[in-house]
Amino acid sequence: MYRPEPFDIIIVDGHRYNPLHLAIMWRGLDPGSHCLTVKNIDGAVWSPEGKGILDKHLTDYAGRSISAHRYIGSIDLNLNKLWKWAYKTQAECRGYDMCAWAGFVTGLKSLANDETRWTCAEFPYWLFHDNGYRLTPNDEAFIYPRLFRFNPLFMEMYRGRI
Repeated sequence: MYRPEPFDIIIVDGHRYNPLHLAIMWRGLDPGSHCLTVKNIDGAVWSPEGKGILDKHLTDYAGRSISAHRYIGSIDLNLNKLWKWAYKTQAECRGYDMCAWAGFVTGLKSLANDETRWTCAEFPYWLFHDNGYRLTPNDEAFIYPRLFRFNPLFMEMYRGRI
C-alpha cells in the first residue's frame, strides 16, 4: 500500500490510444506519460496540464498504472521552502508548455525555454533544482517522466494501480 509523502513524484503511465501519450512514451522510451508532484500525505497533488498547474488528488487517477518515487536525501529542513516555490510557481503559471512538448517530440531544444509555462516533468525537476537539489550533473533541456523512475536519487516506493 502506498502512503504519499510531500514531494513524492508520481509517474502515470500513458494510454496507448492517446497520440499525445504515445509521443511522450516513444520519445521517453518508457510507458510513463505524466508526472504528479505530491503536496501532502492526504494525496493532494500538483498536476501541470493544459490550463496550468492544477490542484488534483491521486483518486483522480483511479485505475491508472503508476509508480511513486521518493527523493532519498533529506528534505525535511526545506519543506517550507519547497512548498513556497511550488505555490508561487503554480500562481504564476500561464498554462502548459506546449512548445516544450513539441520540442520533446522533435528534439528541438530551442522550443523548451518558457519560464511561465510548465510541462509535468519540468515542474518537479526545477522544484528540486531551484532549491539546491541537483538531480542531474547538467541542466536538462528535455525532462521526461522517466527521469524520476530511473534516477538513483529517487527510490521507487510503489508500482501498480491507484
